[in-house]
Amino acid sequence: MKRNEIYTHEDHIYRILIVKEENCLVIDCKNNTMPVWRPIMTFGDASTMTDEDLYTLLDFKPVEDDTISPERKKVMHERYTMIAPVLSFIRDENTRSHVINIIAAENNISKQSIRSFLKKYMVIQNIQVLLPKEREYDTALTKDQKNIRWSLNKFFYTCMVSILMKQHGLLINCLDGSYQIKGVNISAIPLNRLLSWE
Repeated sequence: MKRNEIYTHEDHIYRILIVKEENCLVIDCKNNTMPVWRPIMTFGDASTMTDEDLYTLLDFKPVEDDTISPERKKVMHERYTMIAPVLSFIRDENTRSHVINIIAAENNISKQSIRSFLKKYMVIQNIQVLLPKEREYDTALTKDQKNIRWSLNKFFYTCMVSILMKQHGLLINCLDGSYQIKGVNISAIPLNRLLSWE
């Protein structure tokens, strides 16, 4: 049994973190738990697994470093810098908890977040697991959003500086009592939703 080997045992997947005499420190790769000490004989009938198989099972896809944006890379390294001191004390539960408390206080982040980063890194053993998710921007506007933006551009964002309530009144007055712009009943729209119509 060697450090960083992965074993499957009784529907669990364990990564060996430390081997010490007759015991080993393991982390359960499927369950969200911190590492625990287990006797080595527990894994006598366990089968091994490769890192690639674990990546596939946990849906982790490493990417080339040059394809990662600088912002995401910065966050990844900041997260690793936070958990690096804890890795030195991973075998001692009390010291580990104390160091996590100190890091959480210094970085103004929750202890759960530190533990989450730590567990992810110990399971995958790849710094890219600490990358933040890429944001997906949905730029398509709904029909209502387009209508509200049109009316704001027409009646509010003009060279005549005025307050929103006055422009809303002008808009209503310009509609000759129909209160309809492109099929939307403007009088039913609260003023506080004009700028962020959803």
